[in-house]
Amino acid sequence: MKAILNQKAEKNQARTTVIELDNLCDGELHGLVSKKGIILLLAQSSAETFIPLLEEYHFEALNPPSKKIELFRSLKFANHSFSELPRRIHLQYGSIGAFKRSFLPFFNNRYTLNSPACVLFIPDSIHLGLVEETAKKRSKKDNTEKLSEFDPYLRSWLCEVSKEPIVLGLNDAYLGESNSAMLTRALIFKASQVDSPVMLLGESGTGKTLIAKLIHENSSRKKGAFVVINCSAIPETLFESEMFGHTKWAFSDARVEKPGIFEIADKGTLFLDEVGDLSLVNQAKLLLACESKEYRRVGSITTKKSDVRIIAATNSNIQMRVQLKSFRKDLFFRLNNFQIVVPPLRERHEDIRIIANAIWSRIDKQFPLSDEFLAYLKKETWPGNVRELQMVLENINAIFGNRPPSREGVECLHKLRNDFDKSPQLELENNLNKLRDHYKDRLAQSIHIIRGIRVKFRPLINNDPSVIRNPQELKKIRSFVDLQNAKLDELCRDPLYFKDPALYDRIRCFRYDLDLALKNLPQNPENFHELWYRDFQDAYDEIFKKIFKLVWSQN
Repeated sequence: MKAILNQKAEKNQARTTVIELDNLCDGELHGLVSKKGIILLLAQSSAETFIPLLEEYHFEALNPPSKKIELFRSLKFANHSFSELPRRIHLQYGSIGAFKRSFLPFFNNRYTLNSPACVLFIPDSIHLGLVEETAKKRSKKDNTEKLSEFDPYLRSWLCEVSKEPIVLGLNDAYLGESNSAMLTRALIFKASQVDSPVMLLGESGTGKTLIAKLIHENSSRKKGAFVVINCSAIPETLFESEMFGHTKWAFSDARVEKPGIFEIADKGTLFLDEVGDLSLVNQAKLLLACESKEYRRVGSITTKKSDVRIIAATNSNIQMRVQLKSFRKDLFFRLNNFQIVVPPLRERHEDIRIIANAIWSRIDKQFPLSDEFLAYLKKETWPGNVRELQMVLENINAIFGNRPPSREGVECLHKLRNDFDKSPQLELENNLNKLRDHYKDRLAQSIHIIRGIRVKFRPLINNDPSVIRNPQELKKIRSFVDLQNAKLDELCRDPLYFKDPALYDRIRCFRYDLDLALKNLPQNPENFHELWYRDFQDAYDEIFKKIFKLVWSQN
């Protein structure tokens, strides 16, 4: 579902963009619509799906105006009792012009960076017209930016760099004759000549893994290993073991010692694909290893030196994740030392002929690609980029191999594969339901962990001598609570997962106060009874009641 995002910035500057709400991951939607200085325009046909979510985020429902629409009053900005509440309203306009005459003076002159978030449901025809108009303006701006990027200075630099032997050798690896392809090859060459971290930004299927490999193969580390790790595929609890290795019997299933990815990639290059999917807890561990150039195997007390060149990649909007605090700013700046933005295939239409012919030459020798078919391929948008183009050509050969490739074959293939979702509204509704279930599941897991900690502390709270005077028992309690605190860190890694920010802060404070108390546990175990009832019991009761109300209440 498309939405128009109007966002205020500092010095009363503003920007308007079209966003796909379906592409936002868990928690980002909440962070977006709850942020101050934002007005979201949605089609009225989406209200039935979207309003339940806004109610969860405590958006105040306002009555639509009956007369001429004056947004400052309709949105109750003149009423100070509503000053801090986000709000939503249904509005009726007869034309795009009428909407602009009402909206623009309010947004430009009276709405500020610190104004609460607003969601405006407007007629579908007006919403569609505004989406198309905003997209056209953005397209013109992008074209202007591209022209300015390739000014005479940059063109002369590209011509100079393109004569380098390494760049000439890249022509057969990263295909294309467009300015974007030339620039990408030049940046690959320049990145290979330095040893700093590289961040590759681009959509899925644009060739980020290929670019990372080309950088490695043309660098001073080419004799070392090139290790690829998909960050989204690493289980949360196994991140340290996978990245840094573990000693024998570091945990119950560790029957042999195992080197980690950092050790395997020593003197070489480590490619972290989908780095944006790492949790905040594991981001902190990665940041420490990158900054100190040291790591320690799980279960070991020995620190090892790390000589690894990091290349990271993501297909998500990493800048938005940094703003929403779901990706660490310090890690982003650490990895973003040398940035390469990989262009999507729809911005390289002139390269499709070369890429398609190269793919087809490896698949089929019987039928060449006709000019008519290549012209058809250039008109497609290719949301899956080069990967989708390769999949289509491979499937055409596999299914219709006894016929020349044609437009009809591609269209028939789409029908066979059912590529396009027939019910995007139903998909959005299912996604929102999953999002709500995810919130509740995190809260339920949090209270389960906190309750388990309370049960484990029961002998200490009751001053049980067999535990208080037994160092081994105290050590077991500490190990158990450390493990539970690590799980709690993951569950509470982001305030976006909590409808009540105060609850998020309360749980975090509870967890850190508990950790501090445990550090002093061996010296004063007999005082834990008094400490619990003085510092923790009220917080425990408050957290339990709030989570119970949010998860299991009928309201």
